[in-house]
Amino acid sequence: MVGSAAEPSAVASSVGAARTTRLRPVFFITADGTDAGMLHIEHRPTDIYPARIEIHPDRQGRGIGSQLIRSLLHQARQQGWELNLDVLVVNQRAQALYQRLDLHEVTQHGENNIKVRMSAKTLQPGPIHRSWQ
Repeated sequence: MVGSAAEPSAVASSVGAARTTRLRPVFFITADGTDAGMLHIEHRPTDIYPARIEIHPDRQGRGIGSQLIRSLLHQARQQGWELNLDVLVVNQRAQALYQRLDLHEVTQHGENNIKVRMSAKTLQPGPIHRSWQ
């Protein structure tokens, strides 16, 4: 990743499509020249769905996940789409991050309601919310 974790453009500029697997692009995230995580994303007709978000445990808490979600929210807003994602019920840290970035719980699903669906309704194209900058 170019720049520090505090720079909003750092993730967007450093996350590149590394390969494509069956309709889902796979992105690798780097920070300070080393692997920091990966992202599988689906662009659907009316939403962006990050099917898998992984940040290496040694890199968590440094703003990488926040930048990534902000970038996806920005892309969704530019297209007039929603951002929808699933997170495990036990992953309270990720849920708290998503809530801070204006995603809201929609439902629980999966076997024994193991997952939480969260969504940001960004259907009106416009600039990124000031608190994200």
